[in-house]
Amino acid sequence: MMRKGLFVTLAIVAIALLSGSVYGYAPVIGNIPDVIIGDQEDEAGWTIDRNFFRYTNAFDFLAYVSDGDTTETLLKWSFIEEASPGGTPTDWFEISGVTQTTVGSTNPPAGAKDLTLGGTDYTPTFRDTYASPGTEDPGPYTGIVEGSGQHSKLIWLYASDGTREDSKDIIVYSIDGEYDDLSGGPIFIKEYTFDTTVEGWSFLGLVGTGFTGATSSYTAGRLGIISTNDSTNRVGFWQSPVDIAYVADNVYRARYLVSSSAATANQNPQFRMRWTHDVSLQSATQVVNASGTYDNSVPTDPTTKEYSSYFDPAVGGNMGVAFDMLDFDVNQYGTHYVDSVIVERFPDPAAGTAVKTYTDSADFANWGFVTNVGYGPVTSGGAGTGTLSITSVTADASNYGWWQSSGSANELTYVADKLYRATYTLRCASDTARNTMPQVRLRTQNDDAQMTQTMELNSQGTGPGAMPAVGGTDYGVYFETPTLPGSPTTANDGFIVAIDVLDFNSAQGGTIYMDSVAIDYLAIP
Repeated sequence: MMRKGLFVTLAIVAIALLSGSVYGYAPVIGNIPDVIIGDQEDEAGWTIDRNFFRYTNAFDFLAYVSDGDTTETLLKWSFIEEASPGGTPTDWFEISGVTQTTVGSTNPPAGAKDLTLGGTDYTPTFRDTYASPGTEDPGPYTGIVEGSGQHSKLIWLYASDGTREDSKDIIVYSIDGEYDDLSGGPIFIKEYTFDTTVEGWSFLGLVGTGFTGATSSYTAGRLGIISTNDSTNRVGFWQSPVDIAYVADNVYRARYLVSSSAATANQNPQFRMRWTHDVSLQSATQVVNASGTYDNSVPTDPTTKEYSSYFDPAVGGNMGVAFDMLDFDVNQYGTHYVDSVIVERFPDPAAGTAVKTYTDSADFANWGFVTNVGYGPVTSGGAGTGTLSITSVTADASNYGWWQSSGSANELTYVADKLYRATYTLRCASDTARNTMPQVRLRTQNDDAQMTQTMELNSQGTGPGAMPAVGGTDYGVYFETPTLPGSPTTANDGFIVAIDVLDFNSAQGGTIYMDSVAIDYLAIP
């Protein structure tokens, strides 16, 4: 394709954030997991099997709800059960000692049917009063057959701000011989719907050497970025407030619903879904390109597509999300729309199914080193050993190069509908060296480079920032099997892993060492 100009690295710039909404919002309940009530915890200290089914403090309501104009602690919660089978009680469950409401979901009374007990307790306790009725006596209760019995029921949880409400259905199980548990699933943080305002997001059209700013649009329910049909390079992005709190040992996911004005897929400019950090120590980016074999990686008018961008933070600090457009192709133009963004987190997953580990000279034998044309040199090291390295000279202001795995013969291939993780083990030579390291980018991408995932690590100049320790630090890059035509069964179903150094600061330089890369996959949460 004819290019409008040389590719220019997108810089993250400081922007002023817009104020919050003045419109009313309904509560939004996130992905509350199903509840499994076991009886094992309540057997402790007893010589009999009591069959007592109670799950104390199952989860935190506040972790699964947001409201744009009401403090979450002021919301009232209630629940309704599905109809009971014949011959069983109307009420099977109590939640925090409260039975189901019979007055509807809107504005449940603050007394008898409010599951937060008047705003004093946000961690509900589930009790199966059908399987273990009455007061807490020694038992044994006989509501479930001893040894292998279980039963379950659908319930609807409601959150109300007194005017509007939202509901979420979950299944509550009671299982004999099991421990209390949740079914898993991400913890909801917030949802941006853009129904009545931009909800605090702000837009910036970037202007620099070789490119000018794209323009923005807003209509109820969608943000837009516009690049016109001409020969001008255009860059712009929408960014949320940087107010997503860091929780250690969690992976974050932002799910974007994206649409486009483009009539054909290849007309779409590149777009990116990006995680930001409050002091720019780190970021993560999902890049989508409309070129190559798999041309339906991008939406066409009037369809929408969902994309998930993952971030496993290396250091603490508030985070935000962003949506970028980069148009450097004369044949690409149009408007990209963001219709909604859902932000979630889930605990760092345990080890999944191993795909491949690069850790010795034989593993790294087919890796190749590239210095990007148009930039100053970086130096490779470690070829033929079990540790690869990249060195950038401090005095030089524009160096760019990378190591990458072999893409030949599909050395790394996808399994359908999985979440992949590439764990990079990196280190610096000394604590002093950590302070001035140039940006390090950890990268994975499919063979056609239509779907690329990155994590960017930055030093502070006066501190280590997100750079690895002398003894080594692990970084996880997460990405889903791409939903591309024929993938993952075609000849082009493979992917690569890579490590880049991007040094655009004459005060930065040094050597980054990579001791291993381990790839595994697991079920998508």
